[in-house]
Amino acid sequence: MNNILINNQLILDALGLRVIEPFVCYAIGHVGFIDHDFNKMLVFCEFEKYLDKVSKDSVTAVLCPKHLEKKIRNFGKVPIISPAPAMTSSVYGRS
Repeated sequence: MNNILINNQLILDALGLRVIEPFVCYAIGHVGFIDHDFNKMLVFCEFEKYLDKVSKDSVTAVLCPKHLEKKIRNFGKVPIISPAPAMTSSVYGRS
């Protein structure tokens, strides 16, 4: 897998989404299918049933709907609010 630097500026430039907290990620995927230990992952999570997986050390930031923002923060992760997290993540491709 090739690593791509994903940060606040790229998210703003490519997706038009503002992120308050600074972050850096190198991989992207669906939180429910993480079965590896890539560091600094950006994942998307649309449903509460996957929230337990957000706690993984490899996850840094989470594309999520507004209603999950507080729960994502409670795990110490950077929430990136999107009305359609799965569609937003497809800009980079899914792992």
